[in-house]
Amino acid sequence: DEEISQTFIRELKKRQVTLYIGTKVASLAINDGMAYARLEGEKEVSADIAIVAAGRKRNFNGLGLERIGLSDVQVNKKMETAAEGIYAVGDVVGKKMLAHVASREGIVAMENALGHNVNMDYRFVPSATFTDPEVASVGLNEKQARKEHEEVNVGKFPFRALSKSHILDDIAGEVKIISGGKDGKILGAHIIGPHATELIHELSTAMALGARLRDLTGMIHAHPTLSEALTEAASAAQGLAIHLPKRK
Repeated sequence: DEEISQTFIRELKKRQVTLYIGTKVASLAINDGMAYARLEGEKEVSADIAIVAAGRKRNFNGLGLERIGLSDVQVNKKMETAAEGIYAVGDVVGKKMLAHVASREGIVAMENALGHNVNMDYRFVPSATFTDPEVASVGLNEKQARKEHEEVNVGKFPFRALSKSHILDDIAGEVKIISGGKDGKILGAHIIGPHATELIHELSTAMALGARLRDLTGMIHAHPTLSEALTEAASAAQGLAIHLPKRK
């Protein structure tokens, strides 16, 4: 979500992290234990450690697909390929390339191989980014929701308004819930802040069970906890927030 990204950028800048956004790395060299990167249109930058995370793509070269009559790896909802009895899971499938997704795909494939009837569902897969602050999301972001739905409501609640955040001395970030229609169907949720990668699963479960905003606002969370922000954000999306700090 673009708003969450901007919050993340702001927090990094507070920590005096230099960001080069939309800039390509022209070259990378290691010399005397230091990493030197030359950026297009920028001077050379150096660091003790360089992490290369340029993404990934499918690679099924050498798997011998031609021996079973396949030229590509495409699967149905049961994770079965066009070759009867042959299943595929993980990055080679080219869906969501995440470890927890691959694990679920493997279970679905096994269940169907054993004669059961189980479908793979990617709609409510949570994504977790283990940065500081943590970032997590599930479902649509705000831009996607407004493109796909006529009526969209957004509710946000800052962690700085929670007692538990102050106890942890970790108040940066917020919970953002996106809903659509008059019934308040939850379309997506985004969290940046303390334990975001854990909190997202309550919203993922809620979406998978077809919960509406009113279902979240009706839940009672223990106090003081970080998860109170989920109910507060759902209340904000309905214009019912009573604990939001007033803007000066």
